[in-house]
Amino acid sequence: DKKWVETTHEWADDGYVLIKDHGAEAGDYGRWEEVLAGCRPPGDFTSHAWFQWLAGNLDPIAYIDWLMINLCGETADNMHGKNMALLQIGGAPFTFITWDQDLLYQSQNRLADHLSFYASGDGAEFAATRPPMWYSGGPWPFTFEWNNLLRAAMQNAEFKALLRARADTLLAGPLSPAAMQTRLDHLATDLEDEWNNHRLRWGHGAHFSYYRQSVHNQIAMRHAQVPGLVADFLETWAQPLEMSAFAATAQGPDVRLSWHTEREEDCAGYILERSEDAGATFQIIADHNTEPALVATGGVLLPADYAFTDSGAPLDQSLAYRLRWVDGGGQSHGLPWVEELFPDPVFSLRLNEFMASNDTTISDAFGEFDDWLELHNAGADTVSLAGLFLSDNLDNPTKWELPAMDLAPGAFLLVWCDEDLAQGPLHAAFKLKAGGEELGLFARHDLDYAPIDTIVFGQQVADVSWGRSSDGHGPWGPLARPTPGMSNTALSAAEEARDTALRLEAAWPNPSTGAVKIRGRLPHGVQGARLRIYDVRGALVRELATDGSAEGPREWSWDGNDGTGHRVSTGMYLLRLESARGISQGRVLMVR
Repeated sequence: DKKWVETTHEWADDGYVLIKDHGAEAGDYGRWEEVLAGCRPPGDFTSHAWFQWLAGNLDPIAYIDWLMINLCGETADNMHGKNMALLQIGGAPFTFITWDQDLLYQSQNRLADHLSFYASGDGAEFAATRPPMWYSGGPWPFTFEWNNLLRAAMQNAEFKALLRARADTLLAGPLSPAAMQTRLDHLATDLEDEWNNHRLRWGHGAHFSYYRQSVHNQIAMRHAQVPGLVADFLETWAQPLEMSAFAATAQGPDVRLSWHTEREEDCAGYILERSEDAGATFQIIADHNTEPALVATGGVLLPADYAFTDSGAPLDQSLAYRLRWVDGGGQSHGLPWVEELFPDPVFSLRLNEFMASNDTTISDAFGEFDDWLELHNAGADTVSLAGLFLSDNLDNPTKWELPAMDLAPGAFLLVWCDEDLAQGPLHAAFKLKAGGEELGLFARHDLDYAPIDTIVFGQQVADVSWGRSSDGHGPWGPLARPTPGMSNTALSAAEEARDTALRLEAAWPNPSTGAVKIRGRLPHGVQGARLRIYDVRGALVRELATDGSAEGPREWSWDGNDGTGHRVSTGMYLLRLESARGISQGRVLMVR
């Protein structure tokens, strides 16, 4: 009771809830009523979400232990709030406490099915399953709220799997005849002398050892019944297919799906579905007719484990997976479990463009025309590059580790592939082969390295870059105009000839610690073009001179200073090529 709780555990009166005999000895009984309300029909008790809710409000192991102790002990008491105690510490789940067990090992109850009694759904079931000797609990209307707890739980495959496993553990361990008899002997040793010499003991009363042996016998007889009672109870509540585990785990560019069934009756296999719109709609991605891994292998008394890999799943967006099982007649049935997988921002990174033969297109800060590649963050979140690698050998993913820096949403990063690490943190430890090779972006994953994005390319043409037709997405191909550090363009020669818009094409190095070269194009007839640089607040930082009468490719140099000659601070800066014909924009990251 309350005194025992506070003395034993030294808890303050307002630090716990103690429920006993249909009331709260401490705390608010309404908190337990909320749990009972969540078990009241109708409800989606079969779902994974409901089991998570239950486990968050009630310790299921402690509840199963309480059920099994009463079942094994042939109790004639303890039911539905009468002589029952539950404890909740702070906001933790309620815990069933074994309490007031003074009517155990009643021989009249040797065959009683306490589990079915605790789960009776109406007055008739209550009367039919009530143990022959029973002293508490009241009539059915008095007990039904507490019965709903076990009735709801037995509709859930996860709880049933837990009950089955926990019962096996208890019956082979602390509730085995040997363990219970040994425990009884230890308790009896302290009582035997007092029993035999007590002043109220009847003179003709039996010797203490007789009573102890009779309980030994009762334990053995009851144990012979209990495993069958548990099995029958589980079978009574069995469903044709019971799945107790389902998981979706990102492994590199793939998703590994695994599930476990406790029971399969007339099951031919499974259908796997995926949603890419937060579970609004699902599409079939595999079924047992085409994938051997989805063919059923379990049975009524045969649990089974399954695994399937969803290769190339779009991990840059939220995904949801669910299963359907198919019976022998070809009819499919839903399973009440949806597993969600939220995007890892790193999978939004893409190889976006590269040039394996750079003769005259763009030079680095040292004036060298080196090979280069471009990364693009196609997602909505900033991505850390720490722990990521680039390589020109897919079998050797750790050739060069990217610097520990962040890449903002929509940003581009230019990396020089020149084998010259001394020139700076964005100079990789490999070159690109114009004759063709591999290129990959990798992330650490457990004890291995998972590919984020890869490409295998063939012979390249000097000063022609290969890129995606749409930034971060779309097929690869030669671009009409290289755009290192900026958004890709894929204009054909004819389209380029008709182009009358300004174009800001590249800025390098990007990020930069000092001077920046900026390349653009002024079409025929443009007047009054200006190249302006703004900070992220929209304030004008610098305007670079532009001869508005000249057409064709142009190149500007920015020394990294503002209009007053002071070095700009670290941050992202907006480049705007402006005229009456339109505006073309780019960005450059300055690092001090």
